[in-house]
Amino acid sequence: PWEMRNTITGLDQFQHWETYNNPRKSPQTRVEYVARAGSSLSMMQRRIKKRLLDTAAVPAPLLSYYLVTLGCYPVDLISVSEVEDMFYFVTGKQLRSMRVITERGVGQSSAFLLWREAKDWVTRLTQYITRTRRAQDVLDTADRMFAQYVEQCHAASSSNDPDSDVWIAQKMLAEVNGPLFVGIRSSELKPLYKYLGYMMGNTVARSDRKYLKELAASFIEVI
Repeated sequence: PWEMRNTITGLDQFQHWETYNNPRKSPQTRVEYVARAGSSLSMMQRRIKKRLLDTAAVPAPLLSYYLVTLGCYPVDLISVSEVEDMFYFVTGKQLRSMRVITERGVGQSSAFLLWREAKDWVTRLTQYITRTRRAQDVLDTADRMFAQYVEQCHAASSSNDPDSDVWIAQKMLAEVNGPLFVGIRSSELKPLYKYLGYMMGNTVARSDRKYLKELAASFIEVI
């Protein structure tokens, strides 16, 4: 129930939703999930429009971040169809229509592959945080990489090359920590800290779950 998730995470502005995998709406095909609602949904829609939809192509880590934060759920339990539903509900666009920047270039992928990459991204981020036990250092790293990304994009804008942002992102994705942070602000990571432990669930060791719970408590007031 969404009330239980709300209690566990300390978050509000989430709502329990349900949909069906076939037109007959049989109980066996009912799918339930928790998605943003109210002012939280409005804020997410504004951010996604600016950060994802108003650009020609999106760095893969940034798209993964927004897919993970569309709702509040254990990532190993939610299906790609539920993620597709939430993405369409928030954006009015099909997930597979997104043009994504990777080290290999720019292209479109199936929703299945994009969600698999998003789960891999949040798993690697969690491992990075729990391995170092220095959550603030992770935010500092994200800040440095984002500042570098913006600086290089501004510098290249004078070249009138419409693809300059793309090749800069590609180059940075090949750097250490690039696949985790290119395009992402630390202010976007902070809210994720509040419920990262809940989302990762039993996929992490007990000691790491304890650390993530402590981390969530320390960031619970972050908007």
